[in-house]
Amino acid sequence: MAARPKPNGYASINADWSTVFSERAAAINQRREFGHWECDLVLGHKTTDDHVLLPLYERMTRKFMIIPIKDKTATSVMTAFKNLRSQYQEQWDEVFKTITTDNGSEFADLAQLEGISQMLVYYAPLTLRVRRAGWSGTPDELYERRLDCIYQGK
Repeated sequence: MAARPKPNGYASINADWSTVFSERAAAINQRREFGHWECDLVLGHKTTDDHVLLPLYERMTRKFMIIPIKDKTATSVMTAFKNLRSQYQEQWDEVFKTITTDNGSEFADLAQLEGISQMLVYYAPLTLRVRRAGWSGTPDELYERRLDCIYQGK
C-alpha cells in the first residue's frame, strides 16, 4: 500500500537533520536551568475550522505559553515561532535554549531555527513523551489535561 502524499504546507521529519531525544543533554532533564522548552499542538474537535493551540512548557519554571495558530501545518508553526522570536529579539537565545517536541510533520521546519540562533531542537517519539509523563493517552490529551488544570487554577 503506497503512502498518501501530504497536503501542501505539511512536511515530514527528515532523519538526516533531526536531533533525536536520546541525544538531549542530561542537564536538561534535571530542570536546573531556565530556557529548555517542550511544545506540542492541541487540536479542538479536529475539524478544518476548529482552533489549534501551540502550548510551550518551560521545564524549570513549569510555566506555560499558549499561542493560537491558524492550522496544524509546519508553515503555521514556523510563523508562530518567528513571531515569538521577534517579540524576544536580543533575549531569544537566553529564553529559548532548547525545544523538545514530537516528530510530527507540523514541527519539521523547527530545525531552521538552529541556523539563525543558538537554540537546539530535539524530536521525541510520541510514545516516549506519553510514557515519560506517566499518563495514558495521546500527547494531545496530556496537554488538554494540563490546560484544564491551568484554566481551573489548579
